[in-house]
Amino acid sequence: MINCASGSAICRMSSTYSAVLVLISYYLQERTGITMPRRKGFTLIELLVVIAIIAILAAILFPVFLTAKAAANKSKCLNNAKQFAQACIMYEGDYDGGMVPGSHKAGNDAVWGDWYGYLNSYLRQMSKGSSDAGDFKLRGIYLCPSMPRSVYKSNGQEIPISLKRCYGLNAAYLGGDPLGGAIKYYKTSDLAKPTTTVRLLEVWNFREYEKATKGWGSAYCYPPVEKPTLCLPNVCWPPGWHSGASVVGWCDGHVSWTKVSQPRPSGPTGTAADYKGVLQKYFRDNESAANADPWFRRDFPKP
Repeated sequence: MINCASGSAICRMSSTYSAVLVLISYYLQERTGITMPRRKGFTLIELLVVIAIIAILAAILFPVFLTAKAAANKSKCLNNAKQFAQACIMYEGDYDGGMVPGSHKAGNDAVWGDWYGYLNSYLRQMSKGSSDAGDFKLRGIYLCPSMPRSVYKSNGQEIPISLKRCYGLNAAYLGGDPLGGAIKYYKTSDLAKPTTTVRLLEVWNFREYEKATKGWGSAYCYPPVEKPTLCLPNVCWPPGWHSGASVVGWCDGHVSWTKVSQPRPSGPTGTAADYKGVLQKYFRDNESAANADPWFRRDFPKP
């Protein structure tokens, strides 16, 4: 016999079990005159049966809980992109159709991720850090709930919150590209087809696996033809954290999912098979500059 003298879960089950036996004993005594012996706890076999039942239920329910959590994270990520898209539209309304630029400065003068700050007056989910070097205190919709925890390989400390940038702006074509030389600006009227023009894309900087265990985020997404050295499966690439899918925000305000090849942090650079979905290099595979980056470009031809 196993006696219980503490308030553990097993002891509470034992108390409940004993109470049931008392009721059964009382019923039999009243109806048949048979008296059942009172017991103070589980036998070993009974305890093992209870543990086996709990283990079976856990094995059944645990995958269900994981699936539910993944679905909730996917829904939240989609909602994050939707709020970004709506904030961009409000910004454009306040600036006579001027699209949100990636930055107002180029090269070494650029503050990486400036566009987060431009939108924060509408989102109000970010605070500026102690310096002007992109030290943004990101939270809320700026972070994908499925983002991995990454630490520096040199000291084991977690990467700062300012590097957990999960959504990258299409600055290469929409304006304010800090890597594009002189800063250029565009208006919504410059868009031939907003419904098929990428505004932002869920992206992760896998090149930084050299410095951190899981890399870190990127403030910008990179079109494959315009930015061929950055749009690579082992550099900046859609992470596919949601069953292989990554979220896309479009210039008309709607959001959707895209699936491309999975990132390869330590694998080979991009192959022709990698560039599909929104990362398609050329419209109808016509390899000319006039057909480059159909999902990112402002003008026709467009999907």
